Amino acid sequence: MGKKVLLATVMCIFGASSLQAQGERYTVFEYEQVPALEGDFNGDGVKEYAWLYAAPTVDMGCVYEPCLGYIVFSNPRLKPIEVSNAIAGYLVNEGDLTGDGADEIGVLPMWFTSNYKFYHLFSYNPKTATFEALIEPLTVRLDMYLGDTWEQTLQNLVESVSFKPLTLLINHVETDSEGRPSWVRERITFRNK
Repeated sequence: MGKKVLLATVMCIFGASSLQAQGERYTVFEYEQVPALEGDFNGDGVKEYAWLYAAPTVDMGCVYEPCLGYIVFSNPRLKPIEVSNAIAGYLVNEGDLTGDGADEIGVLPMWFTSNYKFYHLFSYNPKTATFEALIEPLTVRLDMYLGDTWEQTLQNLVESVSFKPLTLLINHVETDSEGRPSWVRERITFRNK
């Protein structure tokens, strides 16, 4: 499917503190210093850029607050996407999974604790001019790969099978009754898309 993936790790926008993820350190004060994700996220034929604006905290006290991050866009007409529990994260250009000309955008928010994370997939709705969740969040584990790297894992989570009806193949982690996690592959068909 040739998805174009760029991992964007964004930490602590409101201060000089930084967190370490994937072996790289960032101290971010402006969007221009943050890796950007390129794509046509609203299907108008013009490329724009997306950034993950992480929750402004490195304090575990955020556990008891909303702790919201946002995906923001270079196109001011695109409303930000609210992301829960995102002290950092990875953005993925999933390509056009739905056949409407717009690239879907995925995000894997990172949090202080737990090996389990939730991958969110958003699609632009031109009728409401907002991004909406395309599927329920997919469960992943940081110590389980679909390939050799996190980039390959994120590339392999969602695949488009057909546009009419819209059918996706998804991969997610499930834990059995003995507590053993494994990857599960499912086909989802949307009757109303």
